[in-house]
Amino acid sequence: MIQSSKDVRMAQSDRISADILLSLPVELKERMVNTITWTRPYTGISHQQKFIRKAITDLCDRFEEEFNAGEAFEPGAVIPDE
Repeated sequence: MIQSSKDVRMAQSDRISADILLSLPVELKERMVNTITWTRPYTGISHQQKFIRKAITDLCDRFEEEFNAGEAFEPGAVIPDE
């Protein structure tokens, strides 16, 4: 079975992790918690960490598809937040 580069990236991301600190507006955090609570039977997502990982993965996949022919972007220069 041939694995796509996306499948390989997902498998690799499950093995290696890096801690990050994430601050959210209270309203967005409450929205996330409510979404997890009400959709758990349909998604199987019951933890905020899993929800955030899925959201990041989905948005990266979307941008890679839209802007980089479905491939992961190469490491680049870090642009500071404005």
